[in-house]
Amino acid sequence: MKATLSTEATTSADRWLNLWNTPDLTTRTTIEWSPRLTRSLGRCYPERRLIRLAAFLDEAEKALLEEVLCHELAYRCDLEDIERKRLAPFYYIDVPRRVD
Repeated sequence: MKATLSTEATTSADRWLNLWNTPDLTTRTTIEWSPRLTRSLGRCYPERRLIRLAAFLDEAEKALLEEVLCHELAYRCDLEDIERKRLAPFYYIDVPRRVD
């Protein structure tokens, strides 16, 4: 099941890509929610030009969604041979583990 991204998440993705001067990646990357992601917050599938985000992030704090989206988009940009040094700080996020 593919769920549509919220306007907030789409706006956030556009903002990051514009900040990195890569707005064309918006049309070349699919970002979707995945209810199957329960042990990770997001995944980037470069060969498919796809980013999947854990569905529970849609209702999480905005800051967490921003951080995960930034992280996955940084990987996506890196795989398009965009200057690695510039994006390296965005790879590492400190997210508390979910306790079930």
